[in-house]
Amino acid sequence: MKKKARKFNWDAIELDYRKGLFSFRVLAEMHGPSESAIRKKAKQRDWKKDLHPEIKRRAQEKISAQKVLGQTGLEAFGKTDEDLIEDGADLIVRIIRGHREQIQIYQEIVAGFGTRLKEQIANKTIEVRIPGTSGKMEIDIPLDYVGKGLTSGVGALERLIKMERQAFSVDSGDENKGATYEDYLEEMRQEGNI
Repeated sequence: MKKKARKFNWDAIELDYRKGLFSFRVLAEMHGPSESAIRKKAKQRDWKKDLHPEIKRRAQEKISAQKVLGQTGLEAFGKTDEDLIEDGADLIVRIIRGHREQIQIYQEIVAGFGTRLKEQIANKTIEVRIPGTSGKMEIDIPLDYVGKGLTSGVGALERLIKMERQAFSVDSGDENKGATYEDYLEEMRQEGNI
């Protein structure tokens, strides 16, 4: 028995392709045809990922302005380039806001770790389990424990700060290469953002 050919909405696939936000694999998952079929069609029809730079610029504007967005759809028929740019920027904004929420969770974890380590150092003791029992005992805090704890805490904080700066686009763009955190704060004050 002959297999019936599936029909795909190639116009919708091209619209998402032009945004430059999705890999061939993701486009295949979103729309149905195989990755190779999408690659072939993109090459045949000479599709361009021409909206990606404009989408990134618009997403950055939205992130900077902290606008509250209600639009969530990628229903893209009859849309202009400006509409596609807005859709793509909205998607990036949702992703970055998700990153920021996750960073907040880890900020609390790192702060809790730091507080606990500080308490232990101040008390000069830690509570340890007695091997082979369910009992615990307090011992003088070993220096290697403090060193490892500090190294782990500082490393986690360093990674967290880097992720946060990326999620908040503090270090994006070559125009501010070499600028300090204070320079960014002053720039934000002048712009009225803080």
